Amino acid sequence: FIDNIKYPIYYFDFETYAPAIPIFNNSRPYQQTPFQFSLHIEKEDGTIEHKEFLATNKEDPRPELIKKMKEYLGDKGDILVYNKSFEQMIIRELERDFPEFKECAQNYLSRLSDLAEPFKQFHYYDLKQQGRYSIKAVLPVMSDLSYKGMVISNGEEAFVNYEKIITDVVKDKEKEELITALKEYCKQDTWAEVIILRKLKAIINGLFYG
Repeated sequence: FIDNIKYPIYYFDFETYAPAIPIFNNSRPYQQTPFQFSLHIEKEDGTIEHKEFLATNKEDPRPELIKKMKEYLGDKGDILVYNKSFEQMIIRELERDFPEFKECAQNYLSRLSDLAEPFKQFHYYDLKQQGRYSIKAVLPVMSDLSYKGMVISNGEEAFVNYEKIITDVVKDKEKEELITALKEYCKQDTWAEVIILRKLKAIINGLFYG
């Protein structure tokens, strides 16, 4: 798995909003509409930079999100995600609803790589995972990081608080605090991918060279 990863590595994660009653054109009830992403970009020399997008107004977030994806994701290198079926679904729906995105969407789909795979296949397992392989179960095993104590600590909370922001349930300072919390949560997801891959590489190096 590690040997097949191609640089630059784009550690990527979406957050989505799925209201029962659609509020955007070209959307359906309960459609997972992406409103946010986080992206850590790692070059072959090990340098990493962070990019992100978060919609904070009532407009359909997808056109601007697509624009930022085109700006940041390049045309080569693996797009590393955790449980890629979700990202595949989102990208395919973006391609369907925004046909001008088709060429980029096909490029991104061909480059997706699933960091969950080594854990799903039990190529690596720790008893502390308690039979689970979600990123929230794996991260504390691989590092001293976790999602405990974060203002927003899961996708459902991200959904709810995004809705508060765009419907003006919160304003001013509280709104800014929620925007910051959303960014921190999504950033944690992609930084977790960086940490997990580094730990897997260290384990392999230890087995062969330790």
